[in-house]
Amino acid sequence: MFFKKVEIIGVRKGILNVLEALGDGEKKTFTEISESAALSPATISLRLIELQQLNLVKKEVENRPGRVLIQYQITESGKKF
Repeated sequence: MFFKKVEIIGVRKGILNVLEALGDGEKKTFTEISESAALSPATISLRLIELQQLNLVKKEVENRPGRVLIQYQITESGKKF
C-alpha cells in the first residue's frame, strides 16, 4: 500500500490538497473544496474523479426542488490514506 500511495501522490498534483479539504469528514460541495484546495477547478474535478475511483472519496447527489446538490465526502479509506 505504501508504494501505491507514493505513486498516487507523486504523479497527481493536488491529491493531498483535495483530501485535506475533505479531511474533517463533513460533506462538502465543489465550491467549498475549491475554496480550501487552492487548485484550478479543472484540477479539482480530475482529482475528485480519481479519488472516487480509488474509493477514497464518495460523491452524493441529492435532488432538491429546483436544483441538484452534489457533495463529496472522504471515506474511511481516504482518512487512512
